[in-house]
Amino acid sequence: MDLSPKRILKIPKENGWELHIIKGSHHIFVKENESVPVPIHGNHDLKK
Repeated sequence: MDLSPKRILKIPKENGWELHIIKGSHHIFVKENESVPVPIHGNHDLKK
């Protein structure tokens, strides 16, 4: 499974989440009353 930062950032957008803010290396997505941070560290794939 491709866990590159580019792919990881597409997953929440495809499921109705909106990018709210970027704090450092974390992109914070929001949907209704929930938020989820997505860590992006360069071009390194995320570990499972």
